[in-house]
Amino acid sequence: MNASNSLSDIRGPAEYKKAMVKVLTHRALNLAYKRARGGL
Repeated sequence: MNASNSLSDIRGPAEYKKAMVKVLTHRALNLAYKRARGGL
């Protein structure tokens, strides 16, 4: 899936941004799952 179109700029390279989107999405989904299960 290529929903976002990252560009390299002063904040970092596009590859880094894509990797961060993957990590942060994974963390958010895990947190939402834990909350839904009554874990937090």
